[in-house]
Amino acid sequence: GIGIPAEKIPLVFDRFTQVDGSTTRKYGGTGLGLTISRHLVSLMGGEIGLDSTVGQGSVFHFTARFGAAQRSQPGDVDQEVEERQTEPAHDVLTGMRVLLADSHTTGRTIVKELLSSAGMVVEEAMDTVSMLHKRDAARASRQPFDLLMLDHGLLDPSPPVVLEQQGEEQEKVILVLPSYVSLDTFAPVAWLQGAKSVRKPVFKFRLLKVIRHMLGYESGDAEHPASHPIVARRGPPLTLLLVEDNINNQKLAVAILARAGHAVTIANNGLEALTRLQEQPYDLILMDLQMPERDGMEATRQIRKTDPAVVVNPRVPILAVTAKATGDEEKQCLEVGMDGYLRKPYRSQDLLNAVDRIIRQRQQAAHQSTQRGKNAVLKTVELSVDAFAEKGAAFIQNFPRYLDELSGAIASENLVQIGKWADRLSDAAREIGAWKVSMQGVRLRGSAEQKNWAEAQEALAKLTVNCQEAKQAIMDKDMGV
Repeated sequence: GIGIPAEKIPLVFDRFTQVDGSTTRKYGGTGLGLTISRHLVSLMGGEIGLDSTVGQGSVFHFTARFGAAQRSQPGDVDQEVEERQTEPAHDVLTGMRVLLADSHTTGRTIVKELLSSAGMVVEEAMDTVSMLHKRDAARASRQPFDLLMLDHGLLDPSPPVVLEQQGEEQEKVILVLPSYVSLDTFAPVAWLQGAKSVRKPVFKFRLLKVIRHMLGYESGDAEHPASHPIVARRGPPLTLLLVEDNINNQKLAVAILARAGHAVTIANNGLEALTRLQEQPYDLILMDLQMPERDGMEATRQIRKTDPAVVVNPRVPILAVTAKATGDEEKQCLEVGMDGYLRKPYRSQDLLNAVDRIIRQRQQAAHQSTQRGKNAVLKTVELSVDAFAEKGAAFIQNFPRYLDELSGAIASENLVQIGKWADRLSDAAREIGAWKVSMQGVRLRGSAEQKNWAEAQEALAKLTVNCQEAKQAIMDKDMGV
């Protein structure tokens, strides 16, 4: 590798910290891998460290403590025993031909062993080319595979025609997906319409249950909890510019947005985005923050200050999309002229909701009357008078409890509870247009995630004031003030 300077070594295990800390870094990543590694090692009673020389590379090492393994005694019930007790008979799967495609040797080996232990005949492929070659060869010999099992990393949400299954001999398909990828992502791929999915890590019982379900030997939903269907916005399709340098993130976002009917153009960095904006107008920009050439912050500054004669619509709405979610960073995004903030990883509906929300906000701002100045606490929201009254009353009733819960969670430094109650309060505030409450809730959560408890207490105090202001504004609006 590139090596790590001595003064940077103590920092690389911190969250969201990279050796190249610039927002125009050459190498990707979120800065969480080593933090997670250190935590896992500490749970095993060990320590992790490294030796590094700039220009040569780094060697990481760790220690861990393990007890002697105990042989299971009769009557012991663990996950393996319980799974065996509920495992279905494999007779219907014996002899079933499976083509397993995965570029990762370890993952492919594990799944092959699971399938083989159930009596299935497994053939392996390590990439798309070999998968297609083996599939076509099997069809030509009139011995087609019964099942294609593919790791999601081998699939492009918009694949070339060569991947399409044609003719009557169409194998059943199972996709192996990580927890953050939904099967909805591959909805644009026609030949995956009937596919099923299993989540990583793959467990034998669940995998066999899905296979039996596909073959009609088992009723009910064999998969993990189904993802919520993507609900497209009510308005017309949008023309979007996605500014993102990570190809996997590009594929995911394009698949989600395209299924909702939006047209998406990709720019690989901020500099390329500026070029795109000189060519045509866009309804909204999805802006990653850390990119080579020019980062998202600097690109936004450039867009906002550029002459309209050079950049088409320099006031185009911009949504920041980043994995480094902190209150300070969100504040910086707003200060440079962005309109919103979305954290990675996100679900399909999170992305669509964020896009829809910003478009609505811009539309409302364009049509607001001069009366808006009388009530700067509440933004206009698309609610009927009765619906606003109902949600406003619920906010007034519930926010004291949310604040109490947050106070207790901060005192006990409980990040899970802080996230839970901050989200509830922010969501309730957003519904009625109490934007200060919503934004302060996000800032509080960011401070807590950084374990800056003094800042979190200060954010809670400001949040309490914002809630009281929102309460008064709701009451004034109800009385027609």
